[in-house]
Amino acid sequence: LSVYREYLEKQSCTLTVPYSFTGSIWNTKAKDLQRVNRSWQTKPREGIIQLSGLGYVIPLFSLGFAMVNDTNVKWHEHQVSRDQRESLNGHRGCVIWFTGLSGSGKSTIANALDHKLFQNGIHSAVLDGDNVRHTLNAGPGMLKEVHGDRFAERFGLGFSAIDREENIRRIGAVAQLFAEAGIIALTAFISPYRVDRERVRNTLRAGDFIEVFVDTPIDICESRDPKGLYKKARAGLIKGFTGIDDPYEAPESPEINISAAVKTPDELADDILAYLRQKGICQSSAELQTRIING
Repeated sequence: LSVYREYLEKQSCTLTVPYSFTGSIWNTKAKDLQRVNRSWQTKPREGIIQLSGLGYVIPLFSLGFAMVNDTNVKWHEHQVSRDQRESLNGHRGCVIWFTGLSGSGKSTIANALDHKLFQNGIHSAVLDGDNVRHTLNAGPGMLKEVHGDRFAERFGLGFSAIDREENIRRIGAVAQLFAEAGIIALTAFISPYRVDRERVRNTLRAGDFIEVFVDTPIDICESRDPKGLYKKARAGLIKGFTGIDDPYEAPESPEINISAAVKTPDELADDILAYLRQKGICQSSAELQTRIING
């Protein structure tokens, strides 16, 4: 449906519908689909429009006009392709998705790997769970002061199952942008639900999603407890804590399976770097230097 505003004056507006459509329209005011009379008139400042012959109520912002669906959103191809960016960078873009319990070592290993990639002239960026929840995925309490209660309630993310789902959806979209720009995105999130991780995988090109399961036993994670969260969860001060009273769904077939209980973060980062070279995602520093010399 395409609806164009032609005229808005005082408390009424006239709208033109250039072609017919099928499908249902959600009426946010009545929270139900409602049949209406055959009329093209609007009900000013009540948030709805009545369309003749179609029999549906369409949501409308109180001051006149709103695009009521997403069919007007079009994908735009960029002049600079991903292949060109990867050729310039000298390596492929991808998403290395670290998943595991709190305290398993995800962020530490991701940062160690980021440092090694940097030393090898490879473009990378770390997306850390805690850091992202200070900005893009901030909670209601962080958003309230700047944006107000209504905004904070709608867009702030907590740790319920549905909020965790949205947390992973957002970061997956950001990681995809990095990969498409020829950059290696390192994401360090508990991401406890298998379906959420698979959804991110399905948004990427084949081979772009490298799932790294940091399979550190919970007793070791709990003995570290750098933020004291396990202790609080055991005491009942934190509800819905992954591994205590909320499930963690381990990957069934991750590309890489590692354990911080066996090797140091630096050794594990070397193992992942070796995997990336084996898959042709990046080159060694010597190979990169040869490429630069040869133009």
